[in-house]
Amino acid sequence: MERQGKNREGGLFCETWSYGLYIDVFWIADEYRNKGYGKVMITEAERLGKEIGCIFAHTCTFSYQSPEFYKRMGYEVFAVNDEYPEDIKQFFLKKKL
Repeated sequence: MERQGKNREGGLFCETWSYGLYIDVFWIADEYRNKGYGKVMITEAERLGKEIGCIFAHTCTFSYQSPEFYKRMGYEVFAVNDEYPEDIKQFFLKKKL
């Protein structure tokens, strides 16, 4: 049975405060990856953030998720939490808008 509902393909949830855009939750279903949708979604979130006065964006991701995607989008790692087991790392990234 196919799952019913909105946003099965992907979504992006952000928050803004103190001139910052925080990318909280971002996902794209496997069948839509590597087709440019992620770039479009992040670019639009950054544009909207900048439009309301944000001067930087930031997020975090794990080594098994998408740190390389964010780096390609111009984000730089400013901290790494390497205390997780099994060599898992959490990356904290930022970008000037």
